Amino acid sequence: MAVDMAFVCKQCRKPFRKDLTVFEEEDERCPHCGNALILPVTGTVDATAPSSSAAIPS
Repeated sequence: MAVDMAFVCKQCRKPFRKDLTVFEEEDERCPHCGNALILPVTGTVDATAPSSSAAIPS
């Protein structure tokens, strides 16, 4: 049984999935740009827009 987990690259912001049953050291990189900083997806993520959490309310 394959256990997939969704990730988003911090550099190119593209989402991708990895099979955790065969997760190896080379899988710790983004398959699109090769960046080593990836984040697990924890809900709905807009990978095309930067985070607006730093916005100051008026």
